Amino acid sequence: MATIPQSLIILLAQKDGLLSQLYNLKMIFDNTESPPFYLESSEVVSVLTKIEKKIEEPITEDTLQIQKLKPIHANLDEILDELEPGIWTLKNIKPFLEESTKVLRHIANEISTLSLESNPNLTKGFMDLFVGYAQLILLLSNFQGRRLFLVLYRLVVYLKTRTDFEDFGPLLILFHKYDNPMKQLYEDLHDFAPAVSPALGSLIPLFTLVSTPDELRKKGVFSITLQENLLQYPIEDNIHFQLPYFSTYTQWIIYGLLFCPQLFESEQFHTLLYLVLANSYIIPIYRDVTFFPHQEFENLFGLNLLKTMKTSKRKQNISTALNNAITKSHQYHRELRAFLRQEINALANFMISRPTLLPLKIHIVLSAIGFCIYEVNWLFRHKRDTPKSKFKVSPDDLKPTDILPLMNIIEKLYNVVSTNTEIIQRYYYKFLIRNDLKALERYYIQFFQERKDKLKDIFEQNLKFIEELSEEKIKNNTSNLDILRLNWFRSECALSFKSFSITEPGLNKLGEFPSRLQKHIERSKMIDIMISQLNLVGGIHTFYPYIQDIYSIVYDTIPSPNLEQENCIIFLKLLNNSHMIISPFYTEELQIIGKKSKHYAKRLFHVISVRITGLVRSIASIKFGFTFLDQQITPVNAALHLINEQMSEQKGANKQELLFPGVESLFNQRKRVEQLQKWQNQFYRLAQVLSFYPTFEIYNKRFSPSKFLIEELENGVKGHLLKLIYEDDERSIIQKPSVFLSIVLNLIYSLKLVEDILNINTLEIVRKVMLKQIYQNNGGARGQIISLREPAILDSSIISEYMTWISSFIQNYITDGVIYSPLRKAFISLPGMLFLSEVYFNIQEMEALCNFFGPYGIRSIDNQILRFIVKDILELKDFVFQNSENIQKFAACYNELDKSWEFIKKITNIEKILDLLIHIGATLQLRELIYEALHKSLKNNASLIYENVELAFTQYPENLLAKEEFIDIDCYAQSCGLLSNSLVDHPFREAIMIANQTGTGIDWGLLPYLFGILFASPTWIFANYLPNIDSHLNNSHCIVKSIKKLLVIPFTVQRKHITKLEEEGEIYLKNQFRKFIEVSSFVILQVDRNKDPKKPVLIRDMFVILDKFIDNSNIFSRDLLDEFIPYTFLRTIYSRFFRETKADQKDEDFAKVSNEPKEEIIENSQPQISQTKSINENEKEIENN
Repeated sequence: MATIPQSLIILLAQKDGLLSQLYNLKMIFDNTESPPFYLESSEVVSVLTKIEKKIEEPITEDTLQIQKLKPIHANLDEILDELEPGIWTLKNIKPFLEESTKVLRHIANEISTLSLESNPNLTKGFMDLFVGYAQLILLLSNFQGRRLFLVLYRLVVYLKTRTDFEDFGPLLILFHKYDNPMKQLYEDLHDFAPAVSPALGSLIPLFTLVSTPDELRKKGVFSITLQENLLQYPIEDNIHFQLPYFSTYTQWIIYGLLFCPQLFESEQFHTLLYLVLANSYIIPIYRDVTFFPHQEFENLFGLNLLKTMKTSKRKQNISTALNNAITKSHQYHRELRAFLRQEINALANFMISRPTLLPLKIHIVLSAIGFCIYEVNWLFRHKRDTPKSKFKVSPDDLKPTDILPLMNIIEKLYNVVSTNTEIIQRYYYKFLIRNDLKALERYYIQFFQERKDKLKDIFEQNLKFIEELSEEKIKNNTSNLDILRLNWFRSECALSFKSFSITEPGLNKLGEFPSRLQKHIERSKMIDIMISQLNLVGGIHTFYPYIQDIYSIVYDTIPSPNLEQENCIIFLKLLNNSHMIISPFYTEELQIIGKKSKHYAKRLFHVISVRITGLVRSIASIKFGFTFLDQQITPVNAALHLINEQMSEQKGANKQELLFPGVESLFNQRKRVEQLQKWQNQFYRLAQVLSFYPTFEIYNKRFSPSKFLIEELENGVKGHLLKLIYEDDERSIIQKPSVFLSIVLNLIYSLKLVEDILNINTLEIVRKVMLKQIYQNNGGARGQIISLREPAILDSSIISEYMTWISSFIQNYITDGVIYSPLRKAFISLPGMLFLSEVYFNIQEMEALCNFFGPYGIRSIDNQILRFIVKDILELKDFVFQNSENIQKFAACYNELDKSWEFIKKITNIEKILDLLIHIGATLQLRELIYEALHKSLKNNASLIYENVELAFTQYPENLLAKEEFIDIDCYAQSCGLLSNSLVDHPFREAIMIANQTGTGIDWGLLPYLFGILFASPTWIFANYLPNIDSHLNNSHCIVKSIKKLLVIPFTVQRKHITKLEEEGEIYLKNQFRKFIEVSSFVILQVDRNKDPKKPVLIRDMFVILDKFIDNSNIFSRDLLDEFIPYTFLRTIYSRFFRETKADQKDEDFAKVSNEPKEEIIENSQPQISQTKSINENEKEIENN
């Protein structure tokens, strides 16, 4: 009597452990996508396959190919440690099967009847062991890599010990025995049909009730309020004690009838089987491992063993059940899930609002959880595979759209129970020591007090145990109620034995005792193992085998505008509770499931972060979109676009106008606000998912969901800016700096949505991204000169895009169709130019550029600009080298008019050098414009830094000699725009030194003479001065800047010889500038003297250049120019310029520049050129005046 309960408990626990270990072994070795590291090599697999084909032959040195087995040979100990648990699992299968057969046979022979009414615990134990026996064999036969695993272990043992694996033979026999598992299981289990028959017969009422949702609704199985007069009473009916295990009972029916087909002689079992098979075409073996029952039953009826039965009719019925299962079962279960969502959601809400009723109705809650879990598992199983049939499952039937709401309800009920365990425990403790104790005492007095066997001892022991039970023991977990339940199980077994006898008068009353005893046992579980019982019934962790399917559902719902954040949260809870599915007998499963859970958690957090970032970018893509989020919807007809379509189709007199002007713009605004608010709502839902778990821990990994979002926001901000840096998708037109700055500010304001919900500093994210986007790797440290000797690094960043844009402007436009206006501080495009440089390159846009990139980014841009200047200086150096002899001869006689003119004519391509100087000057003007904008930007936005740098810079005189102790402050001053028009320019000095050290050396002292010779270039024919923009038509006024900077070259190269006094450097520079003015004056006089009447030259424009040069030199007054050219003459030239411009048409010349073709401008300027007087005539006019 005592051996059956104990044996059942031990064997059922061993069964759970073997199934769990064998399942994980199958998952490892049947996984072709990510096999173990020692099976990744195809050579290793080929060797193992060859050995497997000759598996019965012993392993010898000849069969081994050591060279191909290096991955195994190098890790023998590690592989052996991994394979050992699997081998022990396989070795324990045979002893388990043998012992299980003995216990099953003993129960079948000794117990009178097995049913859920007469002996529920014993029946459940017997059928669970019966089904577990079949599950283990079927799972083993589904383990496709079992022979490969056995060969691998045998090989590793041989390589390790040079001996064969001693248990190899018995395991191979076990594999051979169950190659055809169904037939062998029939032979092993069909003798237990007499015991299985009453057990399955007791399930008929339950499955009849569940056959349609209408039956469940009529009976009010999950409704508490249907019978309000029974609210204060606990649940006592058998249905609610059986429904939590509905999935288990389904397996009882399938396995029982499949391996005990003799039961088909009774029509009731055929009806019972039809109820199951008509609603399911897949039955689980273990977790997500399944088989097709209809096919197995058809094979069963084809065996010779069942010739005595009417197998043809049975086979036809099975075929009909399969067709119904494929065509109608999905509709039945869809209706059932709809019923469950409605009824059980109401039940969950009722229990949340009235938790004090939970102890009374706990079994309704458990049955609801268990039945919902069965439905979810059913859909996932049937979604994966379909048996071969002429009927096909509709794709719509396989869409698990209603699964996540059901999972949410399961989790809601699970939380209700788990958070109110103390209430439940206290209630059932009181119930046990009062109601149950009195009822048991009455049974004891009536039936067992006079007996003299162990039943009396068990009763007395249990009654005493209940009397001594206290709340303190329950709180301290020292109640040991397992002993009480084991004793009742023993008494149930004793009452079920065929040898048990009792007096006739009490026989009918005693028949109710096992059922009451079962309820007493179930109630006792609510006291000490409430949570364990809840987990046994199941929670969302039971869906872990279908994690991939659930993730797919969640992933599909994330982009939906009507996203329910509970879908993502339930998935995260599933991952967080994944350890609950792990068997206590196989702790290694924790590592397997833990790694898988980490993988899916990362994927989900990444997808949510990507979607949140996308929503923020969508809001930021609408100008001032963040300002519309709090606006009210515009009161305009939402169907306006449909009305417009109808109106546009009307013609003639029937055509109608809109209701009032501006209605269409109001409608567009309404659409924009509605779209923004949809994005905002979806953003809030997703953000709540991330805020649900501030920290998320799985296995040995702690997650911070916000870190995923921070990383994705960084990528999103970068991608958003890099995408919107251009106006068009072809990336041909870059955004104006002011527009792009507003885009950045719009994005910053939109990112504030993230801060409203999540504790994330979005400004820090933007700052971090911008640091990478506006700094170049070769930018150098603060206060240091950027080296131009290394190549420029133009990676994919915002600053590199603008550097490329500025470089393209310098190369293609700056002197070709574009004029620089010092008056307007902008570059202006000539007529016919598609590129409007005045829109992009003006002081306002450059200030926006400086506001965006800051001083450090401007240094990188300056570095890129200087590279073009170095290239131009090298061309100038080559020209000086080629013409140095003639320039030197000219320098010796520049003041001798006839002789010097001969040498000037010998110097070729003067116009090329003039164009080169114009290009250098225009580039320097752009550089100066940027630094002037930087000066304004720093003064307005970082006034404290600006004032401190300015104060330090004014403490010493101009560092013309480039003394090392002042260079750092000079660089800071230049970063603040304080040196925009100064001769102290250390980056430019670096460019000069690079040009000087490249190629052959020249005499830089010839530059003043060369620059003077440039006034003899024929290019001056097109140098038409435009006083209203203070510019020359061919940008020749830009040579003022280039000459001023380039005349510093001799001083920069030779400064080592001028280090005694500051004044010496200034004197040297003044001599260079003075020499240029003197030479230029003589050359202009010679040009006027030797001019060709057919090619007139604008002498006045040349004098304007000299005047501008003196004005921008910073070290000379106009007195220097008066030494060579009288001031009154210059005044006459300027007065003539402005006298020719009418007062009411001050901008007419500029308008012509902007709207007329270049050829017209040149033609219109010809009359002025022809009317220009010679210099001698001007002098005479001055004398007469």
